[in-house]
Amino acid sequence: MGICPHGTEIFPANVKAPESEQFGAVRYRNFSNGPGADVFLSQTVLTLGTGPRVERNIVWAESNPFTFSYNAAAGQIMTTVGGQTLMFPTIANSNFDVIQMFIRNRAPAGGQVLVTGLTLNGVPLPGTFTGGTEDTQFDIICDLKDADGNFTLSGTILLIGPQSTSQEASRVEFLVADNFL
Repeated sequence: MGICPHGTEIFPANVKAPESEQFGAVRYRNFSNGPGADVFLSQTVLTLGTGPRVERNIVWAESNPFTFSYNAAAGQIMTTVGGQTLMFPTIANSNFDVIQMFIRNRAPAGGQVLVTGLTLNGVPLPGTFTGGTEDTQFDIICDLKDADGNFTLSGTILLIGPQSTSQEASRVEFLVADNFL
């Protein structure tokens, strides 16, 4: 775990890191298992939608463990979910200082999208996180790197009840930024 004088902090926020400070992003979406890709990995939130990016189809279940990680030496971000691993090149040996989490829940009545069980480099982070009909943002603030300059964020996306058939209606995104704070 990086050096955080008061420990890692998670709090609601509303300012997205500027694109010039984003160095990795992942979007998990299409929770009804409809047509279209379900996971995108790219350099920024904007390029998640337009590319360059890598994408993959998976089959969503009620409980979906995931990891979002950074290999400093290789300059690579990665995500694993649903038995699939995606990798995308980014800058090497960066000193990221924030992971921003965005959760949108536009599931039909009785449906929910939650993120729970978060750990950063194996250290549990408190809370279960829910989204609103617009993106609900949480910032995870800390020097994110471990002793080797890497980080791994793990958790579970819980999909309760019915999910929207629109690919983008509900989604979970993470981005990592440097020099944001």
